[in-house]
Amino acid sequence: MVFGAQYYRPPFPGRECWDRDLANMADLGFNTVKLWAVWNWIEPVRGRYDFSDLDELCGIAERRGLSVVINTIPEGAPPWVLPGNEDALYRTGRGEVIPFGGPPNLPSAGWPGLCMDKPGVADLTARFVEAVAARYRRARSVVALDVWNEPHLEPMFDYRGELLCYCEHSRAEFRRWLKEKYGDLASLNAAWFRRLSDWSEVEPPPRFGTWADMLDWRLFWLENLARHLRIRAEAARRGAPGTAIQTHVAYSATLGNKLAGGLGNELGDEFSLAREVDVFGLSSFPKWLQGKHHPFTHLAHNEVVAEASRGRRFYQVELQGGGGKAGFLGGEVPTARDVRIWNYNTAAAGGKGVLYWQYAPEPAGLESPGFGLTAYDGGNTERSREAGVCARELSDPRLDAAARVPAVNAIYLSRKSQVLSFCAERREDLYAGSVAGIYRAAYEAGIPVRFVHEDYLEDLASEGVRTLFVPMALCLDDWEREALRAFAEAGGLLVGEAATGMYDQGGVLDPDSRALSELFGVRHLELEALP
Repeated sequence: MVFGAQYYRPPFPGRECWDRDLANMADLGFNTVKLWAVWNWIEPVRGRYDFSDLDELCGIAERRGLSVVINTIPEGAPPWVLPGNEDALYRTGRGEVIPFGGPPNLPSAGWPGLCMDKPGVADLTARFVEAVAARYRRARSVVALDVWNEPHLEPMFDYRGELLCYCEHSRAEFRRWLKEKYGDLASLNAAWFRRLSDWSEVEPPPRFGTWADMLDWRLFWLENLARHLRIRAEAARRGAPGTAIQTHVAYSATLGNKLAGGLGNELGDEFSLAREVDVFGLSSFPKWLQGKHHPFTHLAHNEVVAEASRGRRFYQVELQGGGGKAGFLGGEVPTARDVRIWNYNTAAAGGKGVLYWQYAPEPAGLESPGFGLTAYDGGNTERSREAGVCARELSDPRLDAAARVPAVNAIYLSRKSQVLSFCAERREDLYAGSVAGIYRAAYEAGIPVRFVHEDYLEDLASEGVRTLFVPMALCLDDWEREALRAFAEAGGLLVGEAATGMYDQGGVLDPDSRALSELFGVRHLELEALP
């Protein structure tokens, strides 16, 4: 089991705190510390690496009996990468180019970095990740490399109302993806209802309106970000063969922090990303971002990420340690009881531990003075003491070796249906709300329930699912209909909704209501929204 905290994000905390703080972590019962390796801090001049801070911290951790997870941060790009790569700056659908700057979570700036769809940028990113991995391949304290902190289309957390990325390299990569999907321009024209005469005329949609092109644009990005993660993971494996490679999503994009989704907008698809790494995880800031029902919401996020992990080890890589930043001077601070509930939520979902974000309060920038597990002066709080109690209680070899026992009741997750909801002017909240509503009904009734994703629909029978709820599955492929029918014909109980399969995989209304008629023996006549 992994218990500890994120500690170093350069240049904080200062060197004078390091030994004291890591000693206190060990005293609390923690066994792991996470450290950021930020590109512009380590390689301020091309080819000249400065690992002195991380070297010293890894040495202190080893002396204190702590394992180390190193989190590579290429998003903090050094200034020298920009000349000659201006064409790889992220670009919105309105044509705005996003320059390097300092976001709330990156004191050394350089954010959001450059788009990895430019091959030269992908090579530079991989070279940095590999260099960090190679540096610590023989460090006895380093047990894992987290190669992407909260993978998503990087600028989107600060540009949620925009569409990205429209740089020339992303547009070219999109065309290549479309050629592979459709084979020829005639097939694309038929799917998109266009009369394009050359592939050079194909462009990603700049606005909401038509569904077929926006569906493809979003599905492309979900696959594209998994490709970007694969480049990083492969680089880390080259640099440190045998070291565990991990990543952690900001939250379940299926649900979204406020149960309003995030798959189509921020594009951090836990089900496609988890396949690229050895160890998976998530961030959670329940008191700050998940509302008054955070015990339920936090468990739901852990359960979805557990399903996405598909037997890989997963854990809570970031958990709120102190007050989230709702305003200038801070937000509501978690109680000891909150810390205990969240720890046991993760354990109940099959997670193998908790790292807090973060050990010490943030000293500068928009995240200051938030998030610290400890007090401003480095002393313990009721939160840090409770975190230590939970670490000791849950650090049990039997729990570490235990496997999840999947429930026989399941909720179906449809990537295409959620993305279609996004295409309807960002209405993912409708889809996520439907999924969360069924889960909450089971949660409050004490009925065990799990999630089943469309990528693993063929495993329904082998995994013992007996009852399958299919919430707001607006968009179903032919093979999905066949798999769901086979499940029901084999004795499974299938529970659908009025609009099941209302649209085909291209977002076109099915006038024959094939999904409803084949699965439930009924058909659509019309749909009316209640006032």
